[in-house]
Amino acid sequence: MNLSQLDDKDSRRVLDYVAGAIFITKADIVNVGNRIFCSVPVNKKLFLNETDRESVRDYETEEEIIRR
Repeated sequence: MNLSQLDDKDSRRVLDYVAGAIFITKADIVNVGNRIFCSVPVNKKLFLNETDRESVRDYETEEEIIRR
């Protein structure tokens, strides 16, 4: 989720709300950029670049991929 268009107060409120939902589902939240966050389910992996992705060869599971 991209919060870069929001002011500090609104972005904090949105992030607090989402952080609660992420906590309940035992997921992770990752800051991938300037006020850009990604929620990652507990059974998924996050790759920030192609090199990280190539190091994992498990084709039986789905992967979450984010490129910079």
